[in-house]
Amino acid sequence: MDRTAQQPRVFLQRSITTIMVLLLACFAFTQTSNSLVKFKGGNNKYGFKDANGNEVIPAKYDQVDEFYDQNLASVQLNNKWGYIDKTGKLVIPIKYESATGISEGLAGIKLNGKFGYADETGKLVIDHTYSRADKFSEGMASVELNERFIFIDKTGKQAITSTYSKAESFHSGRALIVSSNEKYGYIDKTGKEVIPAKFDFAISFQDSLAIVSIGDKYGFIDINGNEVAPLKYDYVYEFKDGLARVNVGGKLDGIRMTGGKWGFINKLGMEVIPLIYDDATSFKNGKANVMQNDRSFYIDKTGAEIK
Repeated sequence: MDRTAQQPRVFLQRSITTIMVLLLACFAFTQTSNSLVKFKGGNNKYGFKDANGNEVIPAKYDQVDEFYDQNLASVQLNNKWGYIDKTGKLVIPIKYESATGISEGLAGIKLNGKFGYADETGKLVIDHTYSRADKFSEGMASVELNERFIFIDKTGKQAITSTYSKAESFHSGRALIVSSNEKYGYIDKTGKEVIPAKFDFAISFQDSLAIVSIGDKYGFIDINGNEVAPLKYDYVYEFKDGLARVNVGGKLDGIRMTGGKWGFINKLGMEVIPLIYDDATSFKNGKANVMQNDRSFYIDKTGAEIK
């Protein structure tokens, strides 16, 4: 084959690759430059700064929620809530008694003691009917009506016929429910109880794993109810950076575990860092702070000390 005939094609391929790299870089820059984080000003009010630390929205609110990956954030002023966009423009009036974050384009807003849902323009799309309201997730939200929890779709129609003592919205295709005998279990989107309500405590699934307990022992299950990490720990925390900190021998003192030994498990339930520490934080950016023999230091995800 004539090598000169290949040159335009090679040049074109390289040009396309270069353009793609530039577009991805521009997209990443845009995402970073558009990200806002809340801050507390010297006046004890809250506002938002960009990724470079520049004030974008002045600190004038009593409380604010993060934007996360949404276009609006809830803000509080004089005990009333509303929503602003990333320029600081008020989109949904500050007149509500309570507000959830925006999720799947809808915000839970409380007026005259009842929750409804508004869209991102502030238009009320589901009437103020409910005593409690969770964020929408996977197309449904759990709400409380007449002292029972039900699931509704984005039109406000009841999506699952059963009612529950308590319920949370769907995550990983499963919703946490509490039965009449105060046991925790999980249903699928048809309302079928796919993981029996047998746990004394449980939380919603995160990345297809959930913390559960029977008696005073904690572990993790998958979306089929299989034990991934056996219920043998005195306390466990959610996974951060792919590892979860676990405790054996400690006691829960209010909201904090004291005593015992801490270590870390992976998402297969394997104890990848031994339970040898007197205290530990969850991993963040590849490192965790641990305490051993009154000495505080950082370890990496292999358990090696970071010098």
